[in-house]
Amino acid sequence: MKGFSVSKVRYDGLDVLKCLCAFFVVCVHCPVPGFLGLVVEVCSRIAVPIFFMITGFFYEGTVKKGKEFSQIKRIVVLFLGTTLVYGILQLFFLKELDLTLDKYVNKIFGISAFGKLFLFSESSVIFHTWYLAALIGALIFMMFVTRFVKENKRNIVYILCVTLVIFSVILGRYSRVFLGMDFRVYFSRNVYFIAIPYVVLGYLLSKGINTIKEKLNNIYLVIAIVLFSVIGVLEKVILIRTDKLAKDGDNYFSTLFLSVAVFLIFTKMRFSDNSLNNKLKIIKDKVWNLLTQIGRKYSLWIYLVHPACIFILQFLAQVLGVEKSFKWLAPGIVFLFTLAIILMVTSIKNKIFAMIQTNQLKLEFGKLKFRKKVTN
Repeated sequence: MKGFSVSKVRYDGLDVLKCLCAFFVVCVHCPVPGFLGLVVEVCSRIAVPIFFMITGFFYEGTVKKGKEFSQIKRIVVLFLGTTLVYGILQLFFLKELDLTLDKYVNKIFGISAFGKLFLFSESSVIFHTWYLAALIGALIFMMFVTRFVKENKRNIVYILCVTLVIFSVILGRYSRVFLGMDFRVYFSRNVYFIAIPYVVLGYLLSKGINTIKEKLNNIYLVIAIVLFSVIGVLEKVILIRTDKLAKDGDNYFSTLFLSVAVFLIFTKMRFSDNSLNNKLKIIKDKVWNLLTQIGRKYSLWIYLVHPACIFILQFLAQVLGVEKSFKWLAPGIVFLFTLAIILMVTSIKNKIFAMIQTNQLKLEFGKLKFRKKVTN
């Protein structure tokens, strides 16, 4: 297709995927008990890699619009804002965190805290903002490559970068197997071994997406998803039974392949489907549109807000004495509660802005009337 550009296409399927990945992140942080929990955890590990891949997939459009700096600036503001809010909230729970004020200040402002942040994208305030810190680093890397590396050498750089993802496995879940010891999570979950490889991978897929969509049948992608899901579960089961599962780590060997397969099948999905009868099509379209809107507008906010909602809901479950029941339903409850909070805050914010805008219009109208009276 001549003139094809990812930046000119609206991928509704990827918006739906963002919604699902936001839910998967909640699943990781709200583990379900038993074997079901093991399966859910392994499969949900694709969430953050896919978020990075989506950013890379649309990076060419960002470059063409000249918005590389504004994209980085927006994420920096989000990172600082999220860190500030969680930092303030934690001041009210120092006793629960087993910290004094002096220890807390040293924890977040000490040399080691800044070292971990700038070297490994690890926040000393709240764990999940590593994603934003790593994304900033990956986007700076992409901007450097696209501006200063010759075009004929970029693909070599990109391919080498994708191979770095292997270290997230070796230093993560498989560190006991290959190195006989556990490592801190930030050694395997950082800008080098997660963010850059997956952003680059998304960027490379955007270059060949038209060919991939034409030649790769959906049935092969479905088989790949089932296959690598099963392999991922087997990986974790074997690691547990051999006492080789490292304490920390986000990726298994199957995670990369499962992430790519899921990502590709959602790039091929579209909003409409004329094969269904009218009633089913209306229901499907409404559900699809809802998931699209949640993914497009709120997936990042769900990611940022959900840890606070987990804390609130776990506290309520403990007070009500329903902790065991809550564990089984936690992912769904936390996801919906987080979304409800975000929608409520968004609604309040829009109303406040509308009131300010109305008052400004009234003030301008009053000034105009006053000027007319003066001139008359």
